[in-house]
Amino acid sequence: MQKSNLNNNNNVFMGCVGQDECAEIIRDEASKDGLVTLFQTTDRAHTAKCAVLLTDKNRSLVCHLGAAKLFSIDSLERCWPIVESSKLFYLTVCI
Repeated sequence: MQKSNLNNNNNVFMGCVGQDECAEIIRDEASKDGLVTLFQTTDRAHTAKCAVLLTDKNRSLVCHLGAAKLFSIDSLERCWPIVESSKLFYLTVCI
């Protein structure tokens, strides 16, 4: 994970992960950087993975969305007070 200026647990990462080793790695690495994780967990898919291909100044991403596609409105609604109190948020949607 790229080092960032995270502090005071003011940064939150929400999404859906599988019940697998990749989810644990994401939780552990995010925690080391002070990032709070509010993950929905599913046994219906594996945690998403993304490979970055670099050539000279070009890059390509190859992604398997996995559990990320299963993030539910219910999970978002449970976390909505955090979104409402945020000064800034970034959202991507898989449909």
